[in-house]
Amino acid sequence: MNEALRRITGRPGKLSDRSVRNLVKGKTRRPIGRTCVALEEVFGCPVEELGLIAPSIKSPTEEDPLLRRSFLVAFGTAAVPAPASRRTVGASDVERLRVALDQLNDVDQATGGTSSVERAALKQAQVAIDLARHGSAATRVRNKLYCLAADATTAAAWAALDGRRHDDGRRYLEQAMPLAIMSGDGAAQFDVWNLLSMLAKLQDNEAESLAAAQAMRNTLAVRRDPLFASLAHARVALAQGLVGEHHSALRTLERAHTAIDRAQDVSRPAWMAFYDLAELNGISAVCMLAVGRHEEAEYHAHQSLARIRPSFVRNRAVYTVRMATAQLRQGDVERAIATIGEAEIVAETAHGSARLRTLIGDFQRELISRAPDAAVTRDYIDRMRNR
Repeated sequence: MNEALRRITGRPGKLSDRSVRNLVKGKTRRPIGRTCVALEEVFGCPVEELGLIAPSIKSPTEEDPLLRRSFLVAFGTAAVPAPASRRTVGASDVERLRVALDQLNDVDQATGGTSSVERAALKQAQVAIDLARHGSAATRVRNKLYCLAADATTAAAWAALDGRRHDDGRRYLEQAMPLAIMSGDGAAQFDVWNLLSMLAKLQDNEAESLAAAQAMRNTLAVRRDPLFASLAHARVALAQGLVGEHHSALRTLERAHTAIDRAQDVSRPAWMAFYDLAELNGISAVCMLAVGRHEEAEYHAHQSLARIRPSFVRNRAVYTVRMATAQLRQGDVERAIATIGEAEIVAETAHGSARLRTLIGDFQRELISRAPDAAVTRDYIDRMRNR
């Protein structure tokens, strides 16, 4: 629990053995905020499912500075609460909401799509919607609130997708698109199409994945910013590879690399920070696997891992699995097993990513299929059984 608090807040928790004993014995029925956050992070479910009572969220007249500063993200409550009566909402209110959402995205990158991240994002979205509907705000501010609500809802969708809660993810994306349209923000609409393309791929619906990726390319964000254009081309290329359009996939992937070279260092939504040359190389590795160019897939995976930022723990594990798969398909079983071992170590930190665990499972099944009699395969299986 203390480690969970460190991941979320940047500082270790101070829960004691006694705190845990009181929870186990039922002496503590309504744990305080920090304890709830730690429990939900460790068990991946609401504290109510553990037989406990969640604390009520305080009103602005009962502010707890520690809760507001350190656990703002975990509860998904904004510094500006949803008003009971109309009040003036300004740009500073939107900025406080945005900072909390950006911090939540940082937690997701480190831990994966936990249910606590999902719930916190949904609460952020609801706060923004309430302010937009019931607050007194200029049109520009209201549009920003709807944009923030869309971004928070897509953040919840991404947590659901990464946790392989696909039905929830699709429902959130269906809610996010009208919010993005009302905001008039092309980047918010782009993000929804991006996740719809990823969702379809996760559900093995390659045709829908391609259609959503092509819709990404028609957004205003792509016309205005080469970095968005690069990501859209990369998603289209991957979908083309999966549907068997291999020559088109390679041409489109080249367009993605050309576009990213033209991208400038300008202000963008914080959620777009995941996409850089490291991520493009990672997507390129997946695309090369899809078209059967396994040596090039390994090259791109190496390039991705050499560039990826330390805070992107889950992404590092994902592309390490891709590299292991590329090595396996080239017949280098021993090296592939060594590489998947590295991915498994990293994956222990990103415990909320069921998508990552599925990728590792896919590799293991392919390993047994391709090299069932190899001594290194048998040794690896024995180690897995003894864990």
